[in-house]
Order: sequence, then structure tokens, then C-alpha cells
Amino acid sequence: MKRPGFIDRFRYALFLLVGIIGFGCAQKVALRNAPGVPAAVGEAKITRDQNRNAIVELDIQHLAPSENLQPPRKVYVVWSQAPDGKNINLGQLTVGSDRRGRLKSPTPMQVFRIIVTGEDVASAAFPSSQIVFSTDMIRAS
Repeated sequence: MKRPGFIDRFRYALFLLVGIIGFGCAQKVALRNAPGVPAAVGEAKITRDQNRNAIVELDIQHLAPSENLQPPRKVYVVWSQAPDGKNINLGQLTVGSDRRGRLKSPTPMQVFRIIVTGEDVASAAFPSSQIVFSTDMIRAS
């Protein structure tokens, strides 16, 4: 049985390093809050999955219930929005009794911004004009 040589070990180490760099690095992006949710602070973490989709993980703290918005809404919905205005509903932001909102969802978009809106239904096809959080454009890396 042949023992692995230097070249084989180097190739293996390089493969591991590329895997760690390619899939292990996360972008962190601060969310800007709107005046309607002044106490809330949030952050988005963007990673990639094996299919090269961007994985968006939101963590928002001190978030008032959507019923406190003016006008009141039933839910918060997270969207990825392309530069051309195309929107993808990433899902309902789950807000616990501790007023912490969380969501983890994939998007196929490579360049997008994240917006969080107040909505009457979680399955909204288009975001309302009631934006409570937003980011600048993100290039998923």
C-alpha cells in the first residue's frame, strides 16, 4: 500500500482550506431601523449553502409587536430585493415574548438588499410600504 506523498497531502489541505473559506465565512450586515421601531436593533448574517444560494439569518432585538405599528399589522415579513426591484418573500419573522425576532432563509439572489415590512398576511406577494428595517445592497460572497 502506497503512503500518501507530499503532493497528495498538499492537495487535501488545499481542498479543506478552500472549503472553510468558501463556506465558513459569513458577512455581517447591520439593519437600519425605521422611526416606527426606535428601540429595535438588528443584524443579518449572510452565508452560502452548497448550492451557492445566499442564506440570510436575521436576529433583531427589542422589537415591538407588529400590532403596535401605525397602522397596526399582523406580522413582520422579511424580503430580499434585487437592484431591479424584484422581491422574494423570505418568510415571517418569528418574534418571541422576549421581543427577539429571528429568521433563517435561503435566497437565490446574488446581489440584494434585505427589507422587513409590516404585513397583514405572512404570504404577501409584494412588500407593503411599511418598511421597518432595511440594508444597503449586499453582494453575497
